[in-house]
Parts: sequence; C-alpha cells; structure tokens
Amino acid sequence: MTMFDAVAPRGAHQQLGRQRRTSEARDDRPTAGDPPGPESLVDVVSAGCAEHLVVHGRWQRLSELVWNDPILRLHCALCPPHDLTGQWGSVETPFPPHPRCPGTGLPVALRTLLSRSGAGEPTLLERVVANRDERRIDPLDFAVEYLMVPLVRVFRTLFDQHRLGLLGLNERTIVFELTPEVRATGRLVITGVGGLREVDELSPIEVDRAMRSLHAALVELASAFQRTSFGCRRYRERTVRAAVERTVAQELRFLRPETAAVLRGDHSFDRHVHSVSTEQDALLTQVLRRVENRAATRRKEPALPVPTVVVDLDMCGLVPRARTLRAARVLSGPRLGAPAGIPELASPSSLAALPSYSKPAWDRFLELSGVAGRYPDVRWDEVHAEFCPAFHRPWERLRSDSLAPGLVRFVRDVEDAGGEVVFNTGRRDRVRVHTSAVLARGGLGHVRLLTLPDDRVRPIAELKIENLRRLGDRDVVAVFDDLTENRQALAAAYPDAMVVAVEAPGFASDRIPGCPPPDGAPLVATFE
Repeated sequence: MTMFDAVAPRGAHQQLGRQRRTSEARDDRPTAGDPPGPESLVDVVSAGCAEHLVVHGRWQRLSELVWNDPILRLHCALCPPHDLTGQWGSVETPFPPHPRCPGTGLPVALRTLLSRSGAGEPTLLERVVANRDERRIDPLDFAVEYLMVPLVRVFRTLFDQHRLGLLGLNERTIVFELTPEVRATGRLVITGVGGLREVDELSPIEVDRAMRSLHAALVELASAFQRTSFGCRRYRERTVRAAVERTVAQELRFLRPETAAVLRGDHSFDRHVHSVSTEQDALLTQVLRRVENRAATRRKEPALPVPTVVVDLDMCGLVPRARTLRAARVLSGPRLGAPAGIPELASPSSLAALPSYSKPAWDRFLELSGVAGRYPDVRWDEVHAEFCPAFHRPWERLRSDSLAPGLVRFVRDVEDAGGEVVFNTGRRDRVRVHTSAVLARGGLGHVRLLTLPDDRVRPIAELKIENLRRLGDRDVVAVFDDLTENRQALAAAYPDAMVVAVEAPGFASDRIPGCPPPDGAPLVATFE
C-alpha cells in the first residue's frame, strides 16, 4: 500500500458478508478442476479485519498527534476514508476544521492545483495566488509560505518529533486545503496512512527515496510557479530555485542528532540537513547558566565585576570562507614541484578541509587534504608563507567574512542572562573599521571590540590578556578561541574561566581528527 491509498469503501464489509451467506446457501463444493483457494472464507475476513485495524490504529495515532502538536495542527489536516469518517470528521472536509472555512475546506491534490480547466485558462495555482488576502504580499513569498513551507514542515515534524516517515510523496498524494473561495489555508491534507512508517523501520534506501520525492515535489511546484505570469511579472528560474533552497535550509535546521544521521544521504537536500550535537548544546548551556548565576550574585552584591564571555574572531566568531577560497586559488598556479599547478587548490571547496592561516592548522590541512603526499617536491612552508598575505590582503576583503552560525543568538542570550560579550581578536587596529562593519551588519555593532596595536611585536596571546586587563576588574566566565596557544595563555591568566576550543566547520585546525584538542579543552563547532 502506498501513501494516501484509501481503505475499502463504505459497504465493502457488508458485500463480503452477503458473499459469504450466498456461498453458504449454495453447494459450491470445489471440483477437481477448480484452482486452489483459501481454506476458509473466514481467513479472508480475518485478514481484511486485521488490515482494517492496522489502518484504524494509524489514523488514531495521527489524529492524536495533530490535536496535540501545535505545529502539526497549524500546518496539517486529516481527511480519512469514508468508513472512518464517523469518528474523526465528515465525509469530505478535512479536520480539525480551519477557522477560515469551518466544515467547508476542500482537499486538492498537487496535480489538480497545477492543471488548467481549459486551453488559455489559468491554473488553479494562479487563481490561488491571485486570491491571496494581502495583495501586498509578493506572489513568490505567498507560494512559499502557504504551499512549500507546510509540506516541508509537516514532513520534518513527523520525522523529527514523532519518528514517522512520510513516504510516497508525488503529485497525486500531496494534497493542500483550499477554501470554497479558492484560497489557500496553508495546510497540507493527509488522506491516507499507507505511506506512514516508523523511522526505525526504514532502510537507508527508503529514507533516500523519501527525500528525493520531497525534492521532486518542491521542484515541480517551483517549476509550475516559474512558468506562470502574475500580472505583468514572471519570476526567473534562479529566483524561484533560491527561494526553495532557503525554505528547505531553514526547515531542516536544528534537527535532532539521530534524525540528522538518518536523513543524510545521496540526495539534493543532504547539504541542508543540520543538527547540533548534544555535547555542544550542553556546553553552551553550561556557559549561560554560569553567567546567570554570577549575574544573580552580582545583583545582591553590586560591587562584584561584570560576568564576561570572551570570544575570538578569526575562525571563531567570524568565518572567512570567501577569503580562504580566494587565497587558495591564488596559490594553485604552476610552481617548483608542481609544474602543472595544484588543481586541488583551484577548487578548494572539494577538499576534505579548507586551509587556515595558523601554521599548526596549515600542517593539519596538508595531512587531511593529501596534497603534501601528491606533491612531495613542493615546498609547502613557502606556500604557507604566500597564503597568509593572500588571505589577509587587501584588507577590504575582510568585509566578506560572515558571522559564525548562532553567534548573534548566543550574544543575546549572554546579555539576557546579565553578562557581557567581548570580542578579543588578534587583528590589528588598522582593520578595526572593516571588522566593525561585519559585526554591525550582523547586528553586533554594540559589542565591545578589542584589537591589537599595528606595531605589535609581542605574542598575540600576551597582548590579548593585556587588552582584557585594561577593561578593569572582570569576571571572565568563559573564553572561546580557535588557537591552542591562546587558550593556554588565557587559561593560565583566568583559571576560573571555562576555556572552549572552536573549530569552524569545513576548516582544518591543529586538532587531530577524532582526538580532543591538544590542550584538552572542550570543543564546539558553532555557537548554536
């Protein structure tokens, strides 16, 4: 049985009963030429009843989930087959009833939504978009919010929160709810439970097939939208595709680790499958709890110092992916030991890890990427010496850096807990303007930024400690840094602080894969 298949129609069991009584009245004993049949018609009835009970149980569970889960109740409706509607709804309309159309909602399959009633007539999708309540809403934003988001969100919620896989999605089985006025309610309608499976029972092939069917459905919906003109406007394919990608990326974030492990596979949405490890979540939560406790104590004793969380920037609070890719490509040309160039550096995004400016991380990059073994005659120390200026200059390229995932929320959480975040970077004063621009763009322009003198000659770790001490008496609760030498120096200067190693996803670090950092510090990848 496939997804959304209907169970036996009303009266099927009565027909079976009449069939049985008729056979009892007749003397239809099998003859030698008759094909073999079941030992008894009771077996057929029992099998049918068992199947009916399974379907009934699935509908019972699904209805309880929709009633109890606010996400499902907002984006999902049920429309069971006729012989089950007596318990959970009317014969034709989805339930729970939508406030906009109580008792009058219409389930419409995706195939119908994309079809035309005649040549030159608008598709039902065009009519739905044209009938949107808020005319100021962009048609593409409306289609995303009322059609794409419900589909992905119901799929994700069932899979992640309730361990139920939604299989067999296609143009016939994907059903949306419309009002009699041909307006979308923003709800996906489930009309059958044949494709509802326990996640623990699914094979990797079945999960991969489910993700591919979800991708195909969204592509079909997006393609139909892109082919349609709304007023005098037609959307470019890349614009619609980007909207779909953004939607999926947002909806597949913060999955449970076990869900993310199951959903990863050979499909187009694999890169959007996102999760935060339980260890990272516990560690960041512990930092916030410490800030809360110190702030509570300070409220009783105002003379105590401000609880402070110190965050480094390069490869920690800021991710320089664009600068790294460019610097690697600059070094990919012919050189001594590689007369034909180093094509791996020409397309660095295909490498196992991206290089870093620090020497220990650079050496680890050579091991992870394998380029040192493939080009043994290349003087890799000289390549690193060339990489650093290509990575840092021109300074204007510093503006291309992005905030580490979760940093903005983490800063807000620290502030809400009564603490303060300080960005303590090894960057010099001359790039302060460029750095501040990136922070301000992400909404963190108010956070205190500490930079180093342009003419610095002393070790960076030593100057970082000196910068912090210039702030006066501070209760340093935690320190986040990607470099081991910095963490060790800060741990010695602030022995009561939690010192946390940060390893930006996709970049090499000085840590051996599978092992803890050299200083034994706990590790996070992001601030999520």
